[in-house]
Amino acid sequence: MPADKIDEKILLQETNEIAYTISAKMDAERPEWEPSNHEKSNWASEAAHPCNLFLVYCRLNWAERKTLDLPARYRVEDGKRYESMIRGDLEAIGYEVLMNQASFRWEEFEISGKIDGMIAPPGYSQRRLPFEIKVMGSYLYERIIRARHVRELIESPIYWIRKIPSQLNIYLLLQALPAGLLILKSQGHKPKILPMLLDYDLADQNLERLISVNKHVQEKTYPPRMKYDKKICDRCDFHHLCLPVPTQEFFQISPEIKAMLSDYCEAKTGHREYTRLHAKLIGSKDEPGIFRGKNLVVDDFEISSTEFKKEGVLSTRTAIDRMVEGDLPWE
Repeated sequence: MPADKIDEKILLQETNEIAYTISAKMDAERPEWEPSNHEKSNWASEAAHPCNLFLVYCRLNWAERKTLDLPARYRVEDGKRYESMIRGDLEAIGYEVLMNQASFRWEEFEISGKIDGMIAPPGYSQRRLPFEIKVMGSYLYERIIRARHVRELIESPIYWIRKIPSQLNIYLLLQALPAGLLILKSQGHKPKILPMLLDYDLADQNLERLISVNKHVQEKTYPPRMKYDKKICDRCDFHHLCLPVPTQEFFQISPEIKAMLSDYCEAKTGHREYTRLHAKLIGSKDEPGIFRGKNLVVDDFEISSTEFKKEGVLSTRTAIDRMVEGDLPWE
């Protein structure tokens, strides 16, 4: 072998060792976080969480909360970088960013939080416009990119999306401000900017829940578990304390229905076929489909239903998804 000929096996071993060393050192710079002391206040960012027991655990059992794993710590770090970039983008186009990450506390309802910032747009009659930045993975972003109004976030079947407007709304109410902006971002996508007016109905809904949580905290009691939801309960930071019991309704599936479920999940981008299958599988209040109002697992499909009020009328929303792990929020 010529003296100057590279031994590829040795070279690969050397570069593998370097790559491993770099990765290990980067991980070491992101050590495990200690749980944050949550005893004295509810966090505004969690006010719309659907489980009262979770919110009470956050207060009474904060020290036992499961901390973020290493991949999640990287995601949070990336989210903070994007938040900084968005503030920079606002300043680059002429908006001064005020009250960057300003903390606030509402003693009456034992709520604390932070606001990402404010801008003072020329000609804006209310002088200052607060904004909240949320950076997320593509799985969630694709579900809100078509939203034309913040109401679509408030009524989303995905609880993490529902939490976003509640956080800003609590700040608007506390500061007696009439409006703000939600700035939503995902890697490789243009930011989605939604105006939000102060929503008193949403505030009543969130504060009523927190009043109940505060009472439990004061009396050191716990509310009952929420109805089991795989996407919420199995990812909960207090799963090891709550030990939720999965409930699955038996449903006998025929090859025809299984084929329809598969086609339904694959047809979501094709409007006509999706509409036809949606009518058969989910339907409407007047003409319910096979799975409307049900919560069950059929092979590798999860059917979940939630109830919500729209204009005072109780309605049911049913969703069908394949049980494939999606992207998690970046914060």
